[in-house]
Amino acid sequence: MKPKLAILFESSPFDRKGMFNAIHEKVKRLVADGTFQVEAFCIHSRDNAFTRRVRHTPECEKVDSIIVEGVTYHILWYPFTIIDHILTEILSCKPLFFKRFLRHILPLFRSFDLVEAHSTTAGYVACELKKEFGIPYVVTWHGSDIHTHPYKNSLVRKATCNVIRSAEMNVYVSKALMLQSRLLVDDAPSQVIFNGVSEHFFPLEAAKRELLRRDFHIPLNTRVVAFVGNLHPVKNVLTLPRIFKNLKAAYSGNLLFWIIGDGKLRRALEAELRNTASNLPVVLWGNIPSPEMPRMMNCIDLLVLPSLNEGLPLVCCEALRCGCNVVASDVGGVAEVVGKDYVTALSDDFAEKMAVLAADTLRRRDGSSEIFQPLASCFDWNTSCKAELRLLKQVAGV
Repeated sequence: MKPKLAILFESSPFDRKGMFNAIHEKVKRLVADGTFQVEAFCIHSRDNAFTRRVRHTPECEKVDSIIVEGVTYHILWYPFTIIDHILTEILSCKPLFFKRFLRHILPLFRSFDLVEAHSTTAGYVACELKKEFGIPYVVTWHGSDIHTHPYKNSLVRKATCNVIRSAEMNVYVSKALMLQSRLLVDDAPSQVIFNGVSEHFFPLEAAKRELLRRDFHIPLNTRVVAFVGNLHPVKNVLTLPRIFKNLKAAYSGNLLFWIIGDGKLRRALEAELRNTASNLPVVLWGNIPSPEMPRMMNCIDLLVLPSLNEGLPLVCCEALRCGCNVVASDVGGVAEVVGKDYVTALSDDFAEKMAVLAADTLRRRDGSSEIFQPLASCFDWNTSCKAELRLLKQVAGV
């Protein structure tokens, strides 16, 4: 009989973005491999209408499961109220009903041989399962779960450290993230397994690119410079207007600016664009469905990522795979993807330095027909999942 493997994470299959997409790529391959009997479980908050407005979370139909590309994700709903929001975000306390939720879901995993958890909440559940039923677990850390959240909340820090110490193995998506984790726990078993890029992202032929650019109303002889991601503080999006304005001054060619994504800083960003860069051609696309993103990436010439912190941003991998260049802030594992020549340190004059780097990169692109910023072969899902499968077999003893 095949050993039973539970994949456990907190993310939304209803709003499929970076973390969900990364986990989904792994789950697909683990299911296809057939070594384990795999079941995937998504921990998902159940917000009321008022809490959704405060937290900027989408309304979701309460279903028991959802199927994505043939993979069934069981949804583990837990109630989350405005009181929980105040307790966790303002008072740094535990949410009101999470213990009750935990008592309800733990018996569901009694028959499993191994748990693969992703990030803090799922890791905490896996840690409790190990205490309750002796089930071993591996936990993968993706970014803010290591470099941000433990430093904002002492309870989260304590829980994170306990999860790291108790895990059979801690997997990090970048070398930088693994090094950061050692500031929390310096002697836990750890290794790096990079994320990869979905096979949906690949460079189109020049003729097809031109047709796409017409579809998106991009003028001839115009470079598209874009930001892709959530409009959240950690992404440092309020620097984009100054970056765009300085880039326009530093680069002599025609430019069109795209901002793809949404979030709680959208209004502030729109106001900053009006104040700082009102004469620039900027298109705010909002959220774009995942299937559309490969087409849009093939229209972008340069991706700009000014984040304050990152783990390993898949958006950089996706852009490079589509033949788009990337310049970014030198944080987390970004330089491991894009190269040290294409990052700049956060500083008081960051927007100006980023604009200069972007202009230099565009000029180099103007003089070259080749992709001079290739994506390294290690950022491949097949390679990553083989490494992960070896680890899971070792932990499960198969």
